[in-house]
Amino acid sequence: MQAELIATTQDAVFVGVPMMDESEARACVTRIKTRIDIARGELLELKDREGWRALGYKNWSECARGEFGMSVATLYRQLEAAEIMRGMGDSQFENLPTTHLQAVKHLAPEQQVKALTQAHATTNGKPTAKAVQQAAAELTQPDLPIEFSVIQRRFELHGHILSEQIQGQHRVYSIKREGMTGIATFKWEDVLSKLERMDANPPPPPPTPAPVGDPLPPKLLALALSDLDATLPKQLSDAGYFWQSAIPPIIAHNDGWRGDAPTPDLALNCAWDRLKGKAAPQMIALPPFPAQDLPALMQSIAHLIKVVNAWSPDAQQRVAPALGMIKAIGRKALELSEAKV
Repeated sequence: MQAELIATTQDAVFVGVPMMDESEARACVTRIKTRIDIARGELLELKDREGWRALGYKNWSECARGEFGMSVATLYRQLEAAEIMRGMGDSQFENLPTTHLQAVKHLAPEQQVKALTQAHATTNGKPTAKAVQQAAAELTQPDLPIEFSVIQRRFELHGHILSEQIQGQHRVYSIKREGMTGIATFKWEDVLSKLERMDANPPPPPPTPAPVGDPLPPKLLALALSDLDATLPKQLSDAGYFWQSAIPPIIAHNDGWRGDAPTPDLALNCAWDRLKGKAAPQMIALPPFPAQDLPALMQSIAHLIKVVNAWSPDAQQRVAPALGMIKAIGRKALELSEAKV
């Protein structure tokens, strides 16, 4: 006896579901065409009860293309939405757009109902696809590690910012310096590994900043006014020039002229140019210093020098510029006094 060849199909067959005849299948197709977005149940019934076979098609895909004249992918999305509705078993969502149901397809049926209910509540009964996606993401987002705040503070000690945000169904961690780009990862283990490497190799400490207000290199800070006086060329000294200040370097003349410059060499150049007639003199008339006040002034300066000499070398270095200016004041007072003491 020759075996009879039976046609096979890969479509799921629901046992116990009566198959459609041709008239029933044709009526079902007509209803679906009338309003595809609210006829998902009939679309699913046409597939499950093999109405496509009753209409003479070899399989469901051929029926979809032949009867509805739309992309199979579009029809399958409607079919998938119908299957989601059947899984939830909740008729209050049966007229939702396909995009809304697609947003919860990755959830279990009880979570699908919860996400749609939450979106419905937060939008005053008018849920959008975005609201449904957000509700679904909140149900599936991974928990924040319990030690996150502690690790965040440890990154701050290294000058880095650790932040987190939800992208789809994943939590993304970002590590960066303020105002700069950084790295992003889905794995908390990567964050801990990064921190471990930073703890093992801390950055070198920043260099000690130079004292505020010092315009000269550190080696010139040790030069007291008397040291500059020793370097003043004899020709300038004999012509009446003297150092008025070490920091900033100021060279002056007995007639009241002064030359300011960033460095002692440039200040000396100003004096040489003036001596040679290349710079116009800047005369400043100064009143004579009262002779009766000179002893008290000189005694105060001598006492101040004695006090400073008792300090540590580092402290003396720091006040050397100010002390030099005080010495210059004493010299100028002697020059302007009516009697030498």
